Formats: sequence, C-alpha cells, structure tokens
Amino acid sequence: MKLKKTLRKLSSPFEASIDYAAEALKEANLLSLFFRKYRGTGTRPFYVEGNFREKLMNVLQKTVYYDVPHFLGTVTENHLGVMKAIVGHLLHSKIPTINVESMCREWGVGKQKFYQLLQTMEEIELVNIMRKERVEKPFSKGAKIFLSDPAMHYAFEGEIGNFREAFVVFALKEVGKIYAAKNEEERLRFRGNEDRRWKGQEKEIE
Repeated sequence: MKLKKTLRKLSSPFEASIDYAAEALKEANLLSLFFRKYRGTGTRPFYVEGNFREKLMNVLQKTVYYDVPHFLGTVTENHLGVMKAIVGHLLHSKIPTINVESMCREWGVGKQKFYQLLQTMEEIELVNIMRKERVEKPFSKGAKIFLSDPAMHYAFEGEIGNFREAFVVFALKEVGKIYAAKNEEERLRFRGNEDRRWKGQEKEIE
C-alpha cells in the first residue's frame, strides 16, 4: 500500500515558502496534470467552447490565407499550397525539418521564394525556426523547425514525438532568443551521463 505524505502546516496563510510550494507541487503532481491537459487544449481560450480541432483549423486557414498576403503582398495559390505543405510535413514528420530542394521541385518554386515564404511563416508565428548560430545566412531553414503551437500535434493527430521539444521552444522563446546546440548528439549523451564526477557541478559545465 502506498502511503500518502502529509505536508506540514503553514504557521500563517501569508507565509512565503518556495520550498513548501515546490514540495506541494511535487506531491500533488499538478504540473504533470496540467501539462497533459495542455497537450489537448493549448493556450487558446476557445478550447472551452468545444470543437477545438475545428476552431484551430480555422485559425490556421486564416493565418495562411489572410496574414501571409498582408506581409508578402501578392501571393499565388501555389505559394499558399507550399506553406500548407510545410505545416503538414512538420505535423507528421518524425524529424522536425524540411527538404528544401525536394519541396521546391514538387511545387515548382525557386529557392529564394521558398525561403521568403518560410521566413514569413516565422514572422507571423506559424513556425519556430531553431538556428545554430547567432549570425545566419540570408536564406536558411535552421537546424530544426517546429510548429509555433505545439497543441496542433495532438489536435490534428500528428507526430507527437516532437511535441515536448516544440513546447520547450514555444515556452523559452518568450524569455529571449534561443539557439539549437552545435553538437546536439554529444550534448544529449552528456546529459544522460550518470558519472558521479559531474554531480553537483552543473553550474560550471552548462
């Protein structure tokens, strides 16, 4: 039988204790509960109205058909098709990136126009492009591309393997600029290293 832990009583309702708050959250597992709820509802207030998937699709369509022309001026149906194809690919691909050459051939657009469309998608917050360096080339798809709204992965039954990483990018970009790791594989191996020599030294090696 698993015993439930009883939290100590606060001496005053006005007592401020970060440790107590952290302990309470851990015991109640609220963060995990809210995170699971967020996956299916996102942060858009209309989720309480029902038909969340349909309303989210309407937002996506409005963004592509109305916001993009506002930034680019004249766009063709083919250009709009390219952007919808990018969104569809990111929804279902296990690897959060795109093959520029392949998509250019498939849709019959030049690279310069393709990158212009991709940059516009970033500007209207349809996608988040993760870049490796602070100084980028004029045209770049970055190291990874994520949908700006991670909830789309669950709402549209896409590849949920990228959801957590998309959420981290979504959350951290509100704090400041973030960049992809230069050597992600090595960093992932390091994070998984259980060597005792590194314990307690996180501040020195970040």
